[in-house]
Amino acid sequence: MRKQNSEVVRQIEESTVDPFLKDANLDTRGLPIGSADLALLDLRDPFQPDERFGGIVEENKKSLRRAIPELAEKDAEMQAELRKRGVVDEAAPRTFNTPGWIGEMRYASGVWHFAVQNAEGQQKRFKIPVEDAEAAMMSAARYLSKNTVKIRTLSREEQLYCARLAGQGKIEDCILNYLSYSIQNYDGATDVSIDPRYQKVCDAAAWFAFVNSTPEYQDSDEVRDFIMSYIGSRLVTVQLLRFGFKAYLENQRKSERGLLLNFETRKSASEAPNYTQLDELSTEEIDRLRTGVMKDRARKSKQGILQ
Repeated sequence: MRKQNSEVVRQIEESTVDPFLKDANLDTRGLPIGSADLALLDLRDPFQPDERFGGIVEENKKSLRRAIPELAEKDAEMQAELRKRGVVDEAAPRTFNTPGWIGEMRYASGVWHFAVQNAEGQQKRFKIPVEDAEAAMMSAARYLSKNTVKIRTLSREEQLYCARLAGQGKIEDCILNYLSYSIQNYDGATDVSIDPRYQKVCDAAAWFAFVNSTPEYQDSDEVRDFIMSYIGSRLVTVQLLRFGFKAYLENQRKSERGLLLNFETRKSASEAPNYTQLDELSTEEIDRLRTGVMKDRARKSKQGILQ
């Protein structure tokens, strides 16, 4: 009887099977099914490549993994599309610009590296240890604003006040007031002379005090060039400026003596004075020789033009 029932069930199943599903492999793991029927199903992972094509698929996966970054790095169209979608290569240098400073910033090893320069040629390199680019730029701008030297030109009233101090021999007071007027937020207690950022304004203060405390000084590019050549690589101070000006005056006197000596030598070799004798001449005799030199040079110049 049991055998007959099984045969009846089998016949019913065959009569109810959809011909379209007869040879199909269906995932019936969510359906109640008997163990005998389960053994007939193909339970292999359809996404797991078989032995025939597995090697090819794995090789293509590795090639694709290498090709994607290369494509993003070198292909202009891909780069444009990535930028459009907000994807940026942080390791690539980008322009950084903040008031008074301009340069580049790049990301490496969790740190933003900045290299900037201001209008005066001063360069700075520093790091901001954050990951976000916007946060790094804001931190860099705050850092540079705190380290920016703000110098202004003295007003006419301030110049007159400092000049009167220098004229009275109060050199230190003159320089301190000059720096106080020039440097914004200067407290007077900080020694700015040892800070390279303030070297130019300190040089300007020394020159201002020297010029206004030296009545015999007549300002000109020639004198300034000579004095700066005398100072060389040393720091500009009022004392060095005075020594440089003294050297300039001595150089001028020697040049003038050379002209006078040359004139007298041409006039009379036997009566020509030497350098020692020139030092012993009176002011009137020096003036007479100078007048003779000027007339002689004018005469030769005129003859040259007429010829």
